[in-house]
Amino acid sequence: MAANVRGRPRTMDTPDRKRSHRERMRLLRKSLINIGDSIQRWESLKLKLKLSSHTKMAEFLLDKYEEKYPQRRTSTPMVGQHKELMLSESEIASSSNHGGSEEESVLDTTKASSAKRVCLEIEENTGNTSFISTFCDDSQEEYYDPDDETYYPSFNISLVENEEDINHLGIREFGDEGVLDDSDTEDCETPDEHPAVRKISDPQELTGKSLTLAFEDCLLDLANITIDNKCHCGKQFRVLTRKVGSAMYLDWMCDSGHIGHKWCSQPLIKRVHAGDLLLSSAILLSGNNFAKVQLLAKFLNLGMVNAHTHHKVQGLYTVPSVMTYWERIQEDILLSLEGQELILAGDGRNDSPGHSAQYCTYTILDLEQKNVVGIVVIDKRETALKSTNMEKAAFQRALDFLIAKGVRVKEVVTDQHVQIGSLMKKKYPGIKHSFDIWHVAKNLAKKINQAGQQKGNESLLHWAKDIVNHFWYCAQEANGSEERFIGKWRGLLHHVTGVHQWALADVDNVTGCTHGALDSDKEYMEAGSPSHKALAKIVLETRFLNNTKYFVNFRHTGMLETINNHQLMYAAKRFAYSYPVYKSRCMLAALDYQQHKDRPVKLNKKGEQIYHRRYSKRTSTWSAFPEKRSKEYNYIPTIIADIVDRRLKDTQPMARKIPLLADDPRHIASTIAAMPPPPTKKLVEEHKSRFTEMSMETV
Repeated sequence: MAANVRGRPRTMDTPDRKRSHRERMRLLRKSLINIGDSIQRWESLKLKLKLSSHTKMAEFLLDKYEEKYPQRRTSTPMVGQHKELMLSESEIASSSNHGGSEEESVLDTTKASSAKRVCLEIEENTGNTSFISTFCDDSQEEYYDPDDETYYPSFNISLVENEEDINHLGIREFGDEGVLDDSDTEDCETPDEHPAVRKISDPQELTGKSLTLAFEDCLLDLANITIDNKCHCGKQFRVLTRKVGSAMYLDWMCDSGHIGHKWCSQPLIKRVHAGDLLLSSAILLSGNNFAKVQLLAKFLNLGMVNAHTHHKVQGLYTVPSVMTYWERIQEDILLSLEGQELILAGDGRNDSPGHSAQYCTYTILDLEQKNVVGIVVIDKRETALKSTNMEKAAFQRALDFLIAKGVRVKEVVTDQHVQIGSLMKKKYPGIKHSFDIWHVAKNLAKKINQAGQQKGNESLLHWAKDIVNHFWYCAQEANGSEERFIGKWRGLLHHVTGVHQWALADVDNVTGCTHGALDSDKEYMEAGSPSHKALAKIVLETRFLNNTKYFVNFRHTGMLETINNHQLMYAAKRFAYSYPVYKSRCMLAALDYQQHKDRPVKLNKKGEQIYHRRYSKRTSTWSAFPEKRSKEYNYIPTIIADIVDRRLKDTQPMARKIPLLADDPRHIASTIAAMPPPPTKKLVEEHKSRFTEMSMETV
């Protein structure tokens, strides 16, 4: 007999139910209003007026406000005309209609204080809110069907003293196993529905309207000034607006051209609007690009700093401030490592895909404490326009800089770059050179996949993942011994044929596999088969075995990939930058990593670690990763303060030519072109279009 299942059948799967429930919880939290300790005054006034419900109480107060202070429409700004609502208890009582009986209006305030909850109905069509009932009874639990698409929880107005106390509402999804937690979801802010706040009812009212950047202090100054409506000539003032960069000016002018008053939305920093200076600086500091932000401002009709001012601010103030701050941080890091023998990891990154890169950024990381100790940017003009030589040159410059600073380098870990390997043997023979184990494993996987593509070697592909995993195991267990690595590595040729014991012992006197019982049904290779011979060729390759000294220390540079991802944020490969701007963006990426590398993970209210899911398109698998706390960027205000200070101390006009840095490659050549540019007129005359010639032939 089939089990009797209560309720209607499910119509949504688990992800849909979670999304539906999360949306309902979002609407619930959006309706919450915090009135804190005012609950006692609210209850006392409602009882005194003998109002039967909170709905009547709210309607009465709103009606009283609109009656005493009707909304007025004027063509000039309402400056200094805002008044607070001042209603005495006697004035309210005289206007009360005393609706409802006394028994209906009486409420135990003690119980109300403990409950501190009032039901709230949201009228979505009108945007208004109204109280609809007395305090909810906590003893009556609401029925919750997670499979019901039409289910909506009752909306509550919370009167708790601390808004953090409401975070327990709606943070757990139905069916959640405790892996994910949506308690950190931020709700949309609800604006103040004051009668004096202008409301939009027609989309055309926003078309063509101007937006501006305004400082809070300037707005307060505007609110506190008193201006006569008439000029000294007797004519009325008109308020005219004009944009200058990102600032907005208001001019009180009469028909005769007399100016009564001026107001600007931003203060000036030596004839430069503060908003222009900060906006230009923030574009670089946040890793954005001027063209994109300018397009955003154009769509919003927002006042925007022009390109000329942006580049001047960037070159004269922002870039030097970033470089100075990074140099100070780098000095502090090197000072903390003084006297220690360091294991350094390095990796290079080009500024564009392919083999046409202009810049190469080489980053040096201390593997022990995960600190960035060096970052070098090199231009192809410094390597005779050969981009393939940039990584070696950048590595050498970075390592020489650290050695000159007195850093004691014990070991250097890089990828399998041939030029760097040769340089280490010739110039730095006293420093141990190791390969990043991940790069070695990746190259090994490529060899196996290439061999498995050949006819007769198909079974090799089924073992590819296991072979790579065995390589990781051998490198980790080698503990610096080449003999131990080779002994375990060669045992792979026996294992894949189903043989787990052999005659020759390794350096640890082991004559077989060290794994336990196997429950895998993987098909073994036949000894001497084409696939087994192909595997033996890879495992026993002379060059591979001779390079075992480079990876028996089991070093990997995964943290450098994190820094490279930061550089993609600050210096994307699809954009071109001048040398100082690109260099400062790479330094910002290093600062971002350095300041946030030790961020703690997020915890829920139970103290449990919060995870988030991530889907890999390459492996078609889901993985869970711990979620860290949001970045705070505490160093940005310091850099911005230095930018403003540089402007205040600048005694020269901002329109001057920006001097080149000492290491700027433009000292070598103005461009990366191998020849000087011809006149534009000549290029236009020599230009020919295939489509134009084809159309002429058809005629």
